[in-house]
This record gives sequence, structure tokens and C-alpha cells, in this order.
Amino acid sequence: MDLTAARVFAAATHAIANASTTYQALAVGAILILLSRVFLGGKENGLIAHMPFWVPIEVAAVSYCVAGGGIMGRIFSLFRRNSGSLYGFSSAHQVLFDFKDVDKVLTKHAKSLDNFPPGLTLVMRVFGLESGGRSKKELESIYVRFQSIAAKLYLFVEKIFVGERSSEAAVAGADIPGRVVDLVTFSTKKEDQKMWEWSAAVKPLTPGVAAEVTLNKLVRDFGACAVIPMLHGQDLLDHHPTFLEDFWKFDTDVFPMLIVGIPSWAPIKALREGIAARDRCSAALTDVYRRVDLWAKGLPTGNRHEPSAIVKQRYEQYESVDMPLWARGTADLSLLWGQNANSQVLLFWFVAYLYSTPDLVKELREEIKEFVAVDTASNPPRIASIDIRSLSSQCPLLKSSLFETFRMSSEATSIRYVKEDITVEEGGRTYRLKAGSWMSAPHGVTQHDEKYYPDPHRFVPDRFLVTDPETGKRVPRYGRLNPWGSGPRMCKGRTLAEKEILVIAAAIMSLWDIEPVGEQWKIPKMRPGTGVDCPTEDMRVVLRRRTVFE
Repeated sequence: MDLTAARVFAAATHAIANASTTYQALAVGAILILLSRVFLGGKENGLIAHMPFWVPIEVAAVSYCVAGGGIMGRIFSLFRRNSGSLYGFSSAHQVLFDFKDVDKVLTKHAKSLDNFPPGLTLVMRVFGLESGGRSKKELESIYVRFQSIAAKLYLFVEKIFVGERSSEAAVAGADIPGRVVDLVTFSTKKEDQKMWEWSAAVKPLTPGVAAEVTLNKLVRDFGACAVIPMLHGQDLLDHHPTFLEDFWKFDTDVFPMLIVGIPSWAPIKALREGIAARDRCSAALTDVYRRVDLWAKGLPTGNRHEPSAIVKQRYEQYESVDMPLWARGTADLSLLWGQNANSQVLLFWFVAYLYSTPDLVKELREEIKEFVAVDTASNPPRIASIDIRSLSSQCPLLKSSLFETFRMSSEATSIRYVKEDITVEEGGRTYRLKAGSWMSAPHGVTQHDEKYYPDPHRFVPDRFLVTDPETGKRVPRYGRLNPWGSGPRMCKGRTLAEKEILVIAAAIMSLWDIEPVGEQWKIPKMRPGTGVDCPTEDMRVVLRRRTVFE
């Protein structure tokens, strides 16, 4: 990057940091797009097909402006291809906006549309693989090693997370029923609290009965504490008690800036602190592999548990290509981020919508009571057993409510690198996507369109229930909703994430009442996240142990 470009980026960074409206931010984004193409172009970095940072900016700009209509929508229509669904400032990147056959395109051309370069770009640019002043030669060597083991590296993860039975076993192993009884311990001392309480500002109201908490942080961290050990074992959190705090700081403050190309040296305090938090997370995961290496050699590790099955399998693959320890930690941070960044925030929205919608929790408790057995004789009441499969297959209103939460808060986007020329057809039109270009499909652009969803800004629990023509029963269906992406390379963790969210929500509803602080519910406004929108402010509620079991 030459000096002129560096000054431009510094000025743009300052503008982004001080932008007070969406239009200001989009204006800066447009400037960044144009300037980056002037100064940096869209060239690949040797063996590494880096995703240009203007790709996500263009996706966001097209999604917001075209979906919003008005003057900005008309301006962006100038970049529309033949009045169809393809948009782009140039042939270097095509945005498939509300493209009817996007799943067909991604499936038919799966071999030509590569998701590895976008993923590796995240690992290198956002998760820090290219930080630390490493040479181009060293980075290309790391790239080649990752590429050679990528399929095997994620094979075992997919075996556990993708299948119905394996994902059920993983969720069962998280002991969510055993954890949820202590969702709040009613202690003000950190040493007596559970890790998920630390960020929730717990304020006991009635000892052992009720407490005021920050719901978004409590539920988010509860979910993370339940699922992180599935990947990397409980020892990760035990040895690194600030891991969650660092992880969310990185995700909230730094991820969006790095993905759009804000340089790590930019004079932004939040960026500097967030990168430090990211590096501590990477170091913690590097420590996991250091201890696994000791375990493999029969030496003391200082761990209380044996390494997780996933970590052992990934360790073998890393060893097979002599991957440096630091690179293992960085790569695994991307895996852990994929497991938690969106699903735990969505879990909060799910719980918030369930409890704030009049009479919904009452209906859902009736629906799930056959599958969640509560021992009311225990003090406090506990969950004796939970039927994970039936919560997903036999509770249509619960599942429809989850789909509605996806619609309200998720913004999934599929991004692919075009390896070979392909043609895309739409309504009699034919478009050519050239090799070396990029293609993206923002799936959330119609989720608030009243043409598809009447009263789109209201949470409607049964919106996704349809009548099965064979059985006559009401069943949940995604319809045109694509919260997990599209095509054969859609989110591999969707089965596990869905079961985790349903089980945690059902467990909370079975043991806890939640009330607003004050007379009325106040759901926080949303701001764009990295796949799921984030709350703009904390949501304080009163959490109370359930005492009446009908």
C-alpha cells in the first residue's frame, strides 16, 4: 500500500468512526470502493485469491439501498444488469439481488464457485493470520498447507455437527438441563457466579428467587459456555477466564472494520483494543494445541480433561503438514467464531421475542411439556429429562417462532470466488460471470418486504406454519427464508445450532419466568452484525424462578 492510499484510508477510517447516519456510512463505503479500485485494484496476492474488501461493502450498499428504495435505490439501479437481478459497479463483482434461482445457481455451478478464498480471506485478514509482519513467502506456504488439509480438517467437525443423531448427542453432552438451573446463582461475588453471569450485571432482588440481569449478555454467554466445550473442551474456558470477554469485544468492535479493509494501524481506540482481544483469543487457542502436543507425547498438560475429539483430529491434520502452532490457534479462532458469533446473539433475540410476545410462553410451555420433564419436587425445580429430537420435530409453534426470529434478525450472505467462466440465466436473460471475479447473494434482502411478509416489522410466531396436505397438521416450513445461506456449501453447523437454540430456549422457559424492568417490554433496536443483527443497547429484565407449574 503506497503512502497516498494509506492517507486515504486513514481519512476514510476517521469518517467511518464519526459517521452519524447510515447514508454517511454508505457514502464513505462508496468512496472506499472507488479509491480501493484506483489504488489497490482487485488483483490476487500470489497464490492467495484475496477477497477485495469492497466486496462486502458493495453487498451492504446494494442490499440497503435497493431494498430501501427511494433516491438511493434509483441511483443503484444504474448498476443493474439489463433490468434484472444482478447488480455491480463492474464485472469484477456481481450481486444477485432477490434472485429467484440462487440456490440452483450455487448448486449447479458448485465446482466453479469456490467458497474457500472468501473463508481464507477471513482467516488471514480478520482473524490475524497475515498479521505479525510475516513474509509473502511464509503466508503462501501457510495457504498451501491449509488448502491441502482443508477437507479433512473440517470432516470430523461436520460429522459431529451436521447429522441429526450426532448433533443431538453433542447437544446432550453439553448438559444444558443441568446448567440452566443455575442460569442465575443470585450471587454478587464473581468467584461464586457462573462464567455466563460475569457480564450480565446481576442484581439480586429476592435471594434465590429473583434478580435483575442484562438478558442479551446472560443468554449469549450461557449459550457460548454450553457449546464451546464441544469444540475445544472445557479447559479452554477454565485456563482462560477472560476468553468470552475478549471474544465478544473482537466480534463486536473489530470484525466489521477489518472485513471492509480498515487497516490494523488505523488510529481508532476500539480497533486497537479489539485486535489485542483477538490476539489473546488466538493465543488461548494456540495454548490448547500446545497442551494437546504435550498430551500426545505423554507429558503433563495441566488440564482436568482429555482433549476433545475434534481437537485431537484437527491436531493430527495440523501435524501432518507441520503447521505452526500460532497458525493453528488463528485458524481455530475462525472455527469457534463460526460456531458462536451468530447463534448466541440469535439465541438472545429468540428468548426476548418469546417472552415479550403476549401469551406466547404460556402456549409454548403447553407445547413442550411432553418433551421437557421438570422435577418439581426438587428445590429448586430441575429438568429431569429433555427430548431433543421431539423439540425439533414435534413442536411446530416453537420452531416457527425460531424461523420468525431468523427473519427478524438474520442477514445471511453467500459469497463465492468465480474460478471458471459460468453463465447465469434469469427470465430469458443470460449473464456471464468471468473467472477471477466475485459473486454474492444477500439472502436477507426480502425478509422485511411486505410483498412477501405482511406486517414485516412485527414478530408473528406462527408466520411459518403451513398446513400439510397429507396430514392436515400445521407444520413449520422455511419457505423463501435462507438464514443459513444457500447451495451445497451453506452453513454446515445449522443442524447443531438449531437444536442448541431450541433446547436452551425450552429449558429456560421450563424453569424461569422473565419480566420487563418497568411496566412494558422494550426490545432493543438492531444494528448490522456479521450475520445476525446486534442489539444497540442492553436489555435489562427481571429473571425469576418459576414456581407455578400447570
